[in-house]
Amino acid sequence: MSRAFMRPSVDAKSIPEGVAARAGVVPVATPERPLALESGGELRHASIAYEDLGPQDAARIVLVCHALTGDAHVTRGRHEGPADSPGWWETIVGPGAAIDTTRTRVICSNVLGGCAGSTGPASIDPSTGDRFGPTFPAVTIADMVTAQQLLLDTLGVTGRVHVIGGSIGGFQTIEWVRRSPERVASAAVIASGIALNAFGLAHNAIARTVIRSDPDFLDGHYASHRPPARGLAVARQLAHLTYRTSSAFDRRFGRRLADGRPAVHGYLDHQGDSFVRRFDANTYLGLLDAMDRFDAMADPRFLDGLRRMTGPMLVAGFTSDRLFPAAQSASLAELAERSGVATDLAIIDTEEGHDAFLLPSPDLANRVAALHSLERSS
Repeated sequence: MSRAFMRPSVDAKSIPEGVAARAGVVPVATPERPLALESGGELRHASIAYEDLGPQDAARIVLVCHALTGDAHVTRGRHEGPADSPGWWETIVGPGAAIDTTRTRVICSNVLGGCAGSTGPASIDPSTGDRFGPTFPAVTIADMVTAQQLLLDTLGVTGRVHVIGGSIGGFQTIEWVRRSPERVASAAVIASGIALNAFGLAHNAIARTVIRSDPDFLDGHYASHRPPARGLAVARQLAHLTYRTSSAFDRRFGRRLADGRPAVHGYLDHQGDSFVRRFDANTYLGLLDAMDRFDAMADPRFLDGLRRMTGPMLVAGFTSDRLFPAAQSASLAELAERSGVATDLAIIDTEEGHDAFLLPSPDLANRVAALHSLERSS
């Protein structure tokens, strides 16, 4: 495609009534129908929060899988009451965007084990009346996908869906291919790979140590009004060093001062403080564990899923991504091609690092928009 997708400026009032956002919470586990987890445990009380945008009768349904600390609010819709805030992927999803919500039905849910409406460690355990906290069972990427499938079934979506995700959203997309290739109309794995490398594992290990070393952590039994705020904030600051690059920091901050200190210090403080206000430490630890444990190649069913997949796949990586280097994207694309999948590999040159998939990128937007035109050779 020669034309770069540039999403027009929109506000909620300008979004047609027919593409209004529908949001809710759906139970995926009850005492009568508990949810069996990959770890061998189970959840007897669990719900998933979701947002559902675009025409209900659209021929094309896209499931968007969010990254590590994301949520269901992928883009703006037209809600009742005040106009809602911008979503986390408006560069790709929305009216006039690469995934156009005026013509496409888009579903995004907060993952099982999250803390943005879905059941996780910060939720109340009905059997005790207290928060689950550290007693919440281990949840894997596979468990997250199981919950997504139950959500789609509840919403009446039983046919094929186009699955797309970045970072551990890419892990979820890969898991969809592994377990349900017949339901995947197309797959887009962005800034991700088949497993986290040693660099990412090391950073996650340090983040855990920082959180657990906070005196307020109390082995995970902290009070909701006194969380391990400092540890969680520093862990988030550390994560931002893996999400961006040295050149991106230099370009934005350099050695500029703000309020008598380096401006980059204020940026990191803001990232840490805002994260503490919206996230939970036990939840973050659980999601880091799920990220670390995922390894598609450890399960032979992944290659079988690729061979059975009839839809196309987009694999997109970024040259400056340290968390998921572009070589991982190339390896995944090679596996898909060898399995007979019509594959588009996009290695996008950028200095923005891992977070490039969340920033405006005409190249990425064009590849996403063109994905449906790929055909698997038979």
